[in-house]
Amino acid sequence: MSALTQERRLSYAEYLALELETGVKHELYDGVALAMAGGSVAHARLVGNAYAELRAALRGHPCRAAGSEQKLFLTEAGLTTYPDAAVFCPPLTRAPHDQHALTGPTVIVEVLSPSTEAYDMSEKFHLAAREPSLKHYVLIDQHSVLVEHRWRDADGGWRLAVLGPGEALQLHALGVALQIDALYEDVHEVMEPRRPGWGRPLTEGDGPGHRG
Repeated sequence: MSALTQERRLSYAEYLALELETGVKHELYDGVALAMAGGSVAHARLVGNAYAELRAALRGHPCRAAGSEQKLFLTEAGLTTYPDAAVFCPPLTRAPHDQHALTGPTVIVEVLSPSTEAYDMSEKFHLAAREPSLKHYVLIDQHSVLVEHRWRDADGGWRLAVLGPGEALQLHALGVALQIDALYEDVHEVMEPRRPGWGRPLTEGDGPGHRG
């Protein structure tokens, strides 16, 4: 994402007008809009795979997967964003000020990019974790086969697992599992190595228990 140069904070109506005028998706938090730029080939394939695997796993399930075009409004944090994939369970609810934005996600999935991984791993997680509906927060690395799974336990705390090849991502709240190898199908051939200065490895991120 890239910051939009602003002389003042935007109202939500101005944010909607910005998206309509530019045709570009933006994240909005505290009146500041950030353009959501395109990613690498590996990023695009991982986003597509995440949605496809969620959709297949939830066939016949009351909950539904959504792709990266679905706008999400996090009510408790006041953040409007477009996660790479998400799951919403009934009853489906929309933001009262934006009928295109859904609320109350059960699962949020983000494919990490060099420009956003620190944000997705820390600040964005802490904003999303305020939502009582959120049970799973999943981070997918695009430089190696690594998935970080954060989930809310029965006591309301957050737990962490880092998964690799041959393992399964257990979405306990939904009663389904995703195979890590399936998430990375057709990605190895376009995967780029992590370059110096491209942030930190996934396993060095702020854990769910961390509060800055």
